[in-house]
Amino acid sequence: MTSSKKMPPSVMSSPDNQEKEVSSDSYSNWREYRRQLAWDMVQRGMEQKTVAELLDVTQAAVSQWVKRAREEGRAALEAKPTPERAKKLAKEHVDKLVDWLSEGAQAHGFGERWTTSSVAELIENRFGVEYHPAHVSRMLKQWGFVWVGISGWVVMQ
Repeated sequence: MTSSKKMPPSVMSSPDNQEKEVSSDSYSNWREYRRQLAWDMVQRGMEQKTVAELLDVTQAAVSQWVKRAREEGRAALEAKPTPERAKKLAKEHVDKLVDWLSEGAQAHGFGERWTTSSVAELIENRFGVEYHPAHVSRMLKQWGFVWVGISGWVVMQ
């Protein structure tokens, strides 16, 4: 729900209990600002329906924000840090890995054959990137390897 409306500044209590005006420029996250503003408006006696209309959000959203703020305090309306994106193997790492896998598991201290678990361990040890063995299986197929039962993962010539 994007809106061209400029949100009005809000008044918040400062640590010394003096009220101060806070504008949207004070927040790095506009969604956080909107939640905080909704809370301030409800605290000043506005109906949730009116707040929702003014902020161009649903009444259910305002209700959830108010409930959260009442139960957990104003800090519950703050923006949460986004999780870091999982690392991926770079193209040059994939090329190097395929070379290592072609040399065989014993050449890299992993026993008689490559398993998805041993390949996942090699990737994590050498490149610092974690993959679930099931995903390693899909990647190996993409790179031209096939599972040959007793031989493990082998590259197709």
